[in-house]
Amino acid sequence: MKTAPAAGGRATLTLLRPALLRLSWVPDTEVQAADARDVLTQSLELVGHVPYTVLVDMRHITIINAGARAAYGSETMVLAAAMLGATPVDRVIAASVQQSVHAVRFFTDEAAALAWLGSYLPDASPRLL
Repeated sequence: MKTAPAAGGRATLTLLRPALLRLSWVPDTEVQAADARDVLTQSLELVGHVPYTVLVDMRHITIINAGARAAYGSETMVLAAAMLGATPVDRVIAASVQQSVHAVRFFTDEAAALAWLGSYLPDASPRLL
């Protein structure tokens, strides 16, 4: 698996398979617009500039500001984003990015999130996840 830092080292992107990324944040992160833009730039580099899906581990995010929500929500290279959380607060934060040009869904189970993302991959098949 290839990984890349983003957002000044506060985020880590992991290429789980072609066109499928995992985005993780350090604890107590407040995601700003510049963070989102950097994550999107690094994501495209990691996937080789092809459309991709992303599993966003939200369990350490405290807020996603309006500029970051706008950046994430308007990214046309993202096919789908699964927001992985554990608490009602995570669910509320995830709801703030539901207005996107791509599919977004909240999950508390990582396996279910990955299965859902797999259905958006260009070469989706049961063997992937």
